[in-house]
Order: sequence, then C-alpha cells, then structure tokens
Amino acid sequence: MKGYTGNIIKINLTEDKIIRDKITDQFCEDYIGGYGFGAKILWDELEPAIDPLSPENVLVFAAGCAGGTILPASSNCCVFAKSPLTGFFGMGVVHGSVGQQMKRAGYDIIQITGKAPDPVYLFFNDDDLEIQSAKDLWGIKDIEETEKFIRTKYKNNKIGVLSIGQAGENLSRIGCVGKNNNRPACRTGMGAVMGSKNLKCVAFNGSQDIEVAEHDNFMEKAYELIQTAASGPETAKYRNFGTAANVLILNKIGALPTQNFIHGVFDKAEEISGETLTENWEVRRFACSNCPVACNHISYISRGKYRGIYVALDYESIFAFGSCCKIADLPSIMKAVELCDNYGLDTISTGVSIAFGMECFEKGI
Repeated sequence: MKGYTGNIIKINLTEDKIIRDKITDQFCEDYIGGYGFGAKILWDELEPAIDPLSPENVLVFAAGCAGGTILPASSNCCVFAKSPLTGFFGMGVVHGSVGQQMKRAGYDIIQITGKAPDPVYLFFNDDDLEIQSAKDLWGIKDIEETEKFIRTKYKNNKIGVLSIGQAGENLSRIGCVGKNNNRPACRTGMGAVMGSKNLKCVAFNGSQDIEVAEHDNFMEKAYELIQTAASGPETAKYRNFGTAANVLILNKIGALPTQNFIHGVFDKAEEISGETLTENWEVRRFACSNCPVACNHISYISRGKYRGIYVALDYESIFAFGSCCKIADLPSIMKAVELCDNYGLDTISTGVSIAFGMECFEKGI
C-alpha cells in the first residue's frame, strides 16, 4: 500500500534474534499508522500481568502513514509499551525528524522484546541494522551527548537519534525517550522501558523515498495545507508564541494549573507567558521536518547564572515548573526544562511532583 514501507522488524535482545516481516494492506487499512499500529501490537503481544520493567514487555516504535512525505506535521514517531508509571497502555510521541528518518530507513514498525546482557544501541542505516555496544555511553553520556556521539561516529548530522539519559538508565518511571533539540516522547515512562532492556538509543539514517497514491492530487493538497499552516489564522498563535501561547488563554478561563492544582488562576501568569518569552528572550525559530508552523522558539539569556541558549518552552513545561510551583521566573524554568531534557526526565511529571512535594512540606506532611 502506498505511503507505507510495508516493513516491520522484530528484535529480541535476549536471544540476539532479528526477524524482518511484512505488514499487510489490510493491517494498514484497519490501524492506519503510529497510534493504531502500536495499540494493536500491544493488544496482541502483551500478557496482561507482566511487569512493565521485565524483558517480556514489548517496546514499539511506529511511524505514521504520511511519514517521509512533505505533508505538514507528518514526521512524528510514536513509542509504545506497557507503562511502568501506570501499569496500563503507555505511549509517548516524539517530534522532529525521527519518524521521517525511520520511514526512509525502510520501516513502519520496530518491535523490541527481551533484554540485552549489556548496554547496546541500534543503528538502522537503510536496510542494514547494527547492534553495537553502548558500554561507553551508559551512565556517562546524557541525551545531548549521546546524540552528538552517534552523529560524530557515523559522520552524519542528519541521523535521527532517540536515546535515554540517566533517568531511563536508572528505571525512573517518569523517564522519557528524548533527542537533543527538545520535543521528546515524555509521557508514561517509555525511557524506563528502554533502560530495562539495556537499550541506550535507537538511531536512523534513511535515504529511501516514500511513494504515495495519486501523486499529483497528494502534492496539490499537501501544498494547500502547507500554505494554511504557514500563514493561516488557525496556527497564528503557535507561529508567534509557540505552545506557550496557551498560558494566558488558560489563565483567563481559570484553567492554568497553579499551586499544585489548588487554583486555576496564577496572578503572575503574564511573567511566564509566551508573549513575555518572545518579547524578552526569543532569538530565532525552527521547525520540525516538513512543518511550516515553526513553533519551536529559541531563546537566549544574555546574563546571569542561567546565561545560554535554550530550546522551546512548551505550555505544559511552563505550568509544571512555573505556575504549579508558583514560580514566575522564565530563566529558572528554562534551566529546569533543559536539565530534564538532558537527563531524560518527563518535564510535566517532574514539575508537578515538585509542586506536590512543596504542598506536602507546607502542610507538614
């Protein structure tokens, strides 16, 4: 079926066994792409009572049907497993170019089971798969350093890398699967699942084209969507302020999590808003692959103890470290998010956990 590679690869790290297989057109029609693929595989493959941090858990990376094309916002990759945080269905979504690179390397789905005897990483170089030792990375390199190591080793700065930091290595249930320029797969502890399998990172270098049905019609519709996303009113707030645009909107309707969710209005919301961030610190914007919105806003703090360049601050991270903790200092929030991204911690869960701890302390618990 056009739009798909038609390929799934199953890797058992315990047995060092690799199976390459095909997915059927009917499977694609029934489950469409990333979300559906991952949910179906977990439903079929998981035993209900397994420990999420055991070798029996199934870790799935799945891309969407439009990944690798010019369709806006099609380059995401979904990560699935039984969640060590909730004990139920777990999923995180990573943005950027990784989903595109995965498709161009020739795979719709990567399914991983077992546990490697020692730390390893996987490198998909088109049709080739390398399983390499990660002993020199484990416990030493964070997410940013791991990505730099992989790209330097293979002399290619376009390689898509998904890795874990110290949080995932230590099986933190809020460990995420991340990459160097933000927008990691944060939710439900997928980083801990990778850590439980001794899997440091998964990297992709793809050069294959993705064929689409009705090519001319597809391109026409894709360009219409590109124009709408690039200049239409529907995406204006994200182009101008990123997802941080939601801070003042939600504060206005009483829905901005404040003081560990006790309140819905923060009296200093203006100080942590997307508007303030853009006016005082933004220096440039960048976009995920094939996305004209460019909601990633790069900030530069020119002085003080947090001097440096910082990637996008999303609304959820702002409320978690900001209003939920009653913090109204954007440089402090930027630094907290940077540390979480490098250590591989879910910024939302980390921030609200701190807010919970603060309330407990205040109440003498």
